[in-house]
Amino acid sequence: MDRAMISQQPGEPAPDAPRVAIVDADWRIRRSLGSLLSLAGLAVTGEAGNVDAAMDLVDAEEPALLLIDPRLPDLPAGEALIAAVGRRHPDTRVLLMGWSSGTEQGPESTGSAAFLRKDSTPEEFVAATLAACDCLVPGAPSGS
Repeated sequence: MDRAMISQQPGEPAPDAPRVAIVDADWRIRRSLGSLLSLAGLAVTGEAGNVDAAMDLVDAEEPALLLIDPRLPDLPAGEALIAAVGRRHPDTRVLLMGWSSGTEQGPESTGSAAFLRKDSTPEEFVAATLAACDCLVPGAPSGS
């Protein structure tokens, strides 16, 4: 994917802003991350709280990135979802998130872009999402 420059006002995704879908069993996490990423200028295409709704969302919206906690509510269901997304939408990148990297499989074993802890700062969430989308946003935190 070409590097995109997003120069819209906060909360207004540029026409070429990366499209992000959020999947987590907890609606509070989905809403919070959706608001945060929208304020950062990303195009949040939707959210889902279970495997079936998540696959429907990815099929319908074809996001550039799927931000997912693979425990939906159990890890095998989430891993199966990630594998299905990889087969059906090979251009959709996956960013795993969870409370403990020690309890999740590494990103490389699932074909994911990276793993992000849920207790990361808002700036870290935005930076990791942008990095997974392979884009640049002027003035965005670098995560370093």
